[in-house]
Amino acid sequence: MNNKYIFFFLFSFFLCSSQDIKNFTVEYTMIQDEKVGNDSFNEFLILSENQNLYFQYGKSNEPLGIDEVFNNFDLQKLNYVIQYKNTTDVLESGWRVLPKLEFFKDDIPPINWKLLDGEKKILNYNCNRAQGAFRGRTYIVWYTTEIPSKLGPWKLSGLPGLILEAIDSKNMYNYYARKILQNYNLEIPEKLVSFTSKMRIEPIALKTYIKIQNDFLRGINRRNLANMPAGTVNEPNQILRGDLKEIVFEWEIFPEKL
Repeated sequence: MNNKYIFFFLFSFFLCSSQDIKNFTVEYTMIQDEKVGNDSFNEFLILSENQNLYFQYGKSNEPLGIDEVFNNFDLQKLNYVIQYKNTTDVLESGWRVLPKLEFFKDDIPPINWKLLDGEKKILNYNCNRAQGAFRGRTYIVWYTTEIPSKLGPWKLSGLPGLILEAIDSKNMYNYYARKILQNYNLEIPEKLVSFTSKMRIEPIALKTYIKIQNDFLRGINRRNLANMPAGTVNEPNQILRGDLKEIVFEWEIFPEKL
């Protein structure tokens, strides 16, 4: 058997190791800047024998279930998608607002989780609490060992169970599982299968993509300053990516400044 197929089988087995769970889908709500507003987005984790994906779909404040999404799938509403090779090696699609849609490879550094006291139920699953820092943000998460997966929303992973809730210490990016479907007969749309296949063709390095993204952010800042009264300058030591999910990266000592 080809080594890549052996590896994929072992990874899928690792993600869903119970004989009773062959695949599952988790519907998450991601709330952005929860302290100030309540812009919410639909995000989905799909783990199966054929595809291991996490993606955001649709406009803000427009709740959609996975059936609604797949029955009327529109590629233009796919905000981003992550394709898992394993828990630390993923392919990701970049911002659509950039001049060119880029696909990039991300070798995710392991999160140093601290297990905390505390128990609660989420969607009738018993959950435990943990805290971890990832690329400039600190999260308190709730995970359940009753679902044998080390994944969770977005790139948060590495605990002994599926992460169902993740709260950013700044309340900028909070994730809440709202529905879990196990052994569900789910047919992934051909448009999404084709899109994720393209992601595997010569993806660029994460560091290359972040430079493109940072240059784009600096360009926006320059245009904004040009439209302000003469003499307006940036605040001293303003962090370039301070409002984004990933603020600082493992190759950086300090976050980039404007």
